[in-house]
Amino acid sequence: MTLHTLRRRSSKYALQVASLAHNLRVAAAEREAGTAVIELNVGTIRTILGRCLAQQYEAKAQDQRG
Repeated sequence: MTLHTLRRRSSKYALQVASLAHNLRVAAAEREAGTAVIELNVGTIRTILGRCLAQQYEAKAQDQRG
């Protein structure tokens, strides 16, 4: 699942997911350029993505229930 999909489906966390996506792009660009890589807080990433996935699964379950 892409961050874009998470951002669209999880409006509550849209800003956090957008920020995470930006940070990942910056880190990848810095890595390619051979410059310092920004530090990403792994715990924060897991928390944000976990919440987004939980919200998506709940929405899917509600759709299936009708």
